[in-house]
Amino acid sequence: MFKTIAILALAALIFSGCGLLGGDSANSNANANAVPVDDPNEVPRFESAEEAIRSGDEYLDASLYKKAINAYKQAVELNEELGEAHFKLGVAYSLDEDLPPGVEGNSDKSFKNAVTVYKKQLKENDEDAEAWFNLGRAHGKLFEDKEAADALKKAVDLDEENGLYRTEYGAALNKLARYGEAIKQLEKALELDAENFLAEDLLEKAEAGKKRVDFKPPESPDPRKASDSNSNTSGNSGSSTPGANLSRPRRTPTPAKTPPPPPPTPLQ
Repeated sequence: MFKTIAILALAALIFSGCGLLGGDSANSNANANAVPVDDPNEVPRFESAEEAIRSGDEYLDASLYKKAINAYKQAVELNEELGEAHFKLGVAYSLDEDLPPGVEGNSDKSFKNAVTVYKKQLKENDEDAEAWFNLGRAHGKLFEDKEAADALKKAVDLDEENGLYRTEYGAALNKLARYGEAIKQLEKALELDAENFLAEDLLEKAEAGKKRVDFKPPESPDPRKASDSNSNTSGNSGSSTPGANLSRPRRTPTPAKTPPPPPPTPLQ
């Protein structure tokens, strides 16, 4: 009996030395000591869309675009009817994308989603100035300048004392080369806020654009009239200026002499 126990103990030692019995324990220790690899762009799980948007704004301000994208995506998942989430997701995508011209990216899709959501909101309440403003901005991001101007005009009409709305409206009018209208909006924006430097810069561009459009070059004289005038002047000056006419004077012809009458015939 003692020999049997000794043999079993010896076998256990041999197998443990070879790692046959200690393999699972070794793997467990290795897993416990391994350093977890974190995704540098991972963001925490948020409880609400508003919380996700606030965090996304912070990431965006810090130029952490991929983190901002992940935060805004959560906001969209938490509330698909929140136009702000779609719009800001589009902004984050546009800063992170590097696409050739003409290729639709995730930013375009997000801005289109924002347009859809804002239009839906305005069907329920078309007196929402902020929704009109945001709709105009979303159209602007899609280079739909006329639609952007139309929506921003609605926002200004509903909230005439909002300098931000007038500034964005003036920018949209500049893109459409409607410089006179842009000047009025931007001047009013500066009346509301004298330190609105964006409006000041846009106003300078609008005034320069209006000068280009209104500029009329001086009328050039008709070359045919100028030629006739020169001819008449030359003719008149030739007859009145001494020495101007160097041609040989015309000779007056001498009148021919009349032959004498024949002598009278003698009478027979």
